Amino acid sequence: MANISRVDHWWSRLFEIGTVLNYSVPDYDHTLVLIVDTVVELTQADRGILVLMDEAHNREIAVARTAHHENLTGLQQDPATTQLLNHVLQYVQETGEILWVKEPLTDPYLADQHAALEKLQLSAMLCIPLKVILREQDKQLMHERREIPLSYLHDIIGVVYVDRQHQQLDLSRDELMFFQALGNQATIAMINARLYQQATTDALTHVDNRRYFEQRLTQEIRIADQNKIPFSLVIIDVDRFQQVNRRYGHQQGDAVLAELAQTIRESVRKADICARYGGDMFILLCPQTDLKGGKVVAEQVREAVEKKAFHNCDVPLTISAGVVAYPEHAPNKEMLVKHMDQALARAKLDGGNCYRVWEADYEAQHYRFDKLAGIFTGETARDYRNVVMLLDVIEALTATVKLEELMVSVVDMIIDLTGAERGLLFTIDEYDTLILSVARNQHQESLPLSISYSRSVVENVLKTGISTCHTESGKNPVNSQSGMLLQLKTIMCVPLKVKDRKVGVIYVDSQALTREFSYSELAFLECLSDQIAIAIENVRLYDQLDRTNRELTHVVEELKMLDRMKSNFITNISHELRTPLSGIIACSELLASGVDLGLEKTRKFATSILNQSRNLSTIANDIIHIAEEDAGKVEWAMEDLRLQDVIRNVYDNLAPNFEKKGITFQLDVEEDAPPVHGNAIKLELALSKLVDNAYKFTPAKGSVLISLQHDKNWLILSVIDTGKGIPSEDQKHIFTRFYQAGDILTNKPEGTGLGLAICEDIIKKHGGRIWVESPYHYNEEISSGCKFIIKLPSAKRHAVMKSMGG
Repeated sequence: MANISRVDHWWSRLFEIGTVLNYSVPDYDHTLVLIVDTVVELTQADRGILVLMDEAHNREIAVARTAHHENLTGLQQDPATTQLLNHVLQYVQETGEILWVKEPLTDPYLADQHAALEKLQLSAMLCIPLKVILREQDKQLMHERREIPLSYLHDIIGVVYVDRQHQQLDLSRDELMFFQALGNQATIAMINARLYQQATTDALTHVDNRRYFEQRLTQEIRIADQNKIPFSLVIIDVDRFQQVNRRYGHQQGDAVLAELAQTIRESVRKADICARYGGDMFILLCPQTDLKGGKVVAEQVREAVEKKAFHNCDVPLTISAGVVAYPEHAPNKEMLVKHMDQALARAKLDGGNCYRVWEADYEAQHYRFDKLAGIFTGETARDYRNVVMLLDVIEALTATVKLEELMVSVVDMIIDLTGAERGLLFTIDEYDTLILSVARNQHQESLPLSISYSRSVVENVLKTGISTCHTESGKNPVNSQSGMLLQLKTIMCVPLKVKDRKVGVIYVDSQALTREFSYSELAFLECLSDQIAIAIENVRLYDQLDRTNRELTHVVEELKMLDRMKSNFITNISHELRTPLSGIIACSELLASGVDLGLEKTRKFATSILNQSRNLSTIANDIIHIAEEDAGKVEWAMEDLRLQDVIRNVYDNLAPNFEKKGITFQLDVEEDAPPVHGNAIKLELALSKLVDNAYKFTPAKGSVLISLQHDKNWLILSVIDTGKGIPSEDQKHIFTRFYQAGDILTNKPEGTGLGLAICEDIIKKHGGRIWVESPYHYNEEISSGCKFIIKLPSAKRHAVMKSMGG
């Protein structure tokens, strides 16, 4: 009966402990101590030790307590305890089971620990694992009779070890089950406490983090409204903290910041919330404290920091602070934080080492210290959305230098951000007149610039420079005449300013009953407004400068370009004409001399004259083609045709030249490739020019390949050679008229520089595109030469594009 009574008491005690752990605010360190004290109490042990294990299973004694609930020190210097503890922990860590030793000196598992046991005079010991199941699926695997090692099923995060001297400890099976249940309860409590600590505490300074502060601020406003009890906020920024980082480095700066946080924490009540707001900014939430009390707190902290001598830091640190009280200074959370920030900005402007209480004229003077106010709210998902939106805005603001595109993009993003039905952007012209420049709806459609809106709201925001948010159910309802006529339920309006100069106004509204703008959205929009104003002003200046530059340089550049093209063309065409003409004249003079050259030489000279004449004809045709295209006089007869036939015509015409030069000339053509819609003569001309280029620049024993594949409704035509390739710096220019890669004086290229330009022109007329890859990896041994690639739509694809107006 005694054992039953003891077990009943234990289970009752476990229930009490569980209630304490589950229904109080988790305190990690307190939780660890409570776990050890409970096991020591229930086992009537002489001492208890809690050892924690990290991810690498390194062990650390976190708590050591006596039977009198006192801390036990010096265990690391006790070899007997250390040796025994390591031995016991190894067993529990490997098995995941409770270890209970009734008679340690006779237990075979502890046979090699007699020296330590005799020194410690232990009569009983108990070691409880604190473990978590790694995967619930592993339980099912065990039922399926798969051979899974036990160590895979759990992870030991710690153990609770207790021992007794001179008095044995008898534990039944039920009692051991109780201690396993206690271990499970302790594990859950430890995990919850650790997670709560990580979620609410700043890792560097060990005060509360901004997310926790935001949650508490929301709760405190609700409590204040329900009970008519005020509270105060004090925001703190460290003066000259950047000097610490510059002089000593960021590592020492972090140490100073942590020390400063503790100084602030120790200067206020335990009930006050002290949080790191970001960087070197801290914030105090003082419950049940009016403005007078808030000022006292600010002065206490200021004095404490001013008197503090920070370790290894010679920079004299002080703080600036802003003080606000709720509900005296704002009707809601967002406005309260904004006014607090404005008070801090004023304290910084006044030289620092002081505090300032918010005043109404700070709003009109646009004081602002926290540049990210409105971006970070403490709500992870919302903060992520705000940061993404901020990045999107920055990207959009830098994506264009066209004012109209910029303004449309800005309004569309703001409508998307706020969920408004309409968005308007007003700008101020050179005569200081407010002009409605862009009007858009939620479907990203432009609205007439003559639309109606709450003109009085816009004019008041422009006049005062102060943002406003009107909501039907809020403390600032829509009461303008136009707003009521338009049945607007909510309006938000923000000024756009560059320093003290007004640039314009952003206005959004909605008639929906279910959609009201919040002050958090207003704060976010205010944060974006400065960037938007600067971007608009920059684009304006850019437009003005660009317009001026274009007017000044257009004529000069045009003349330079014409002169350069004329010079290049004359140089190129002179060389190209001179070479064949010289050959024709020389051969003609020999034939006309009347000398008997014999049939073979006569035929050779006649053939040379024919080939050179064909070259001249090609040059003339290229020039005529360019001239006719520029004049728009060419009309091509287009029909559905097989590109395979075009390829074979080119191959048959040019293959003899390749054979004479000793170049391998091959085809790789998909016969089932669909037809294209085009002009066979022009396509043959384009392909011939590419193949002719490959022939010119590929040495003997090289290779040239014409390839044709198709990908769905596109045909891919390639000409691949193993020649010398095209330098990367030339590749972006090779399709420009008259351009030739290489130095004209030292490495004169062949041709007029028109061939590839004509190719590109022909391919574009067929709805395709052409590009080059060089060097091209021909095979494992050869990685040089060029691959010219032509992508053409199939006849079916061409018909679809034409029907869509493409």
